Amino acid sequence: MSEDLTVYMHVLSPFATMAVSFINHLGLPFTEHSINIATGEHKREWYLNINPEGKIPAIKHGDVTIGDSLKICKYLVEVNELETPAYPYKDTKACEEIEVKLRYVEDMEAKSKLLIREGYFNPIFFGGVAISQEEFLQKQKDLQDVYQNLEDMLAENETKFFCGDENATLVDFYYFNIMYHAVDKDLISLDDFPLLHKWFQEVSQIESIRAIRARTTRLMRLVHVYGNYIKPVIDCVLCKRR
Repeated sequence: MSEDLTVYMHVLSPFATMAVSFINHLGLPFTEHSINIATGEHKREWYLNINPEGKIPAIKHGDVTIGDSLKICKYLVEVNELETPAYPYKDTKACEEIEVKLRYVEDMEAKSKLLIREGYFNPIFFGGVAISQEEFLQKQKDLQDVYQNLEDMLAENETKFFCGDENATLVDFYYFNIMYHAVDKDLISLDDFPLLHKWFQEVSQIESIRAIRARTTRLMRLVHVYGNYIKPVIDCVLCKRR
């Protein structure tokens, strides 16, 4: 069923890395199409025909197109009729628990994107004005509030993963992929969240997550070099020509 699956992604998108790591965890074959965000490829007509919102990731599976990471993951499990503890779609009770545990999705998405965009990409990669220290600390505090909710959830469950001790589920894949993009950029620390930190280390050992995280790390090194060394030189040369 998934031989004709194409995943449109960018490795610096936490939502794309979530979908790709989950699909790889399921063992489904797919063709990866990297979208060039810098050139605005995600706003071109051909891509908007796949995902009208112009967001990443998206998939094309036969005549089906989906542009939301969580919906992508659920759809692929169900359409392939996979028996997987990562998303046991036939088990109503287990799926209900997963939905409950995903209740901080929107909050984490919004606050993570703000911190990563304003505190990292805009000033380093896109040449935007860096936010003030006060603004940065406030955005960091907003995200820490979400992390505290996750810490409390783990304390209440007393389990290794959010939905048990044995297997990571869609919940773990989602929260980890959104989280590591901020943690690895040193925008936020898990030092004040011992249970979350232990969970983070545990989930980071999942092979498909290790692989996508390594790809992100390699590209981030290039972004860092470009933003801190190459771009200032280019800007200086262009300035002198004016």
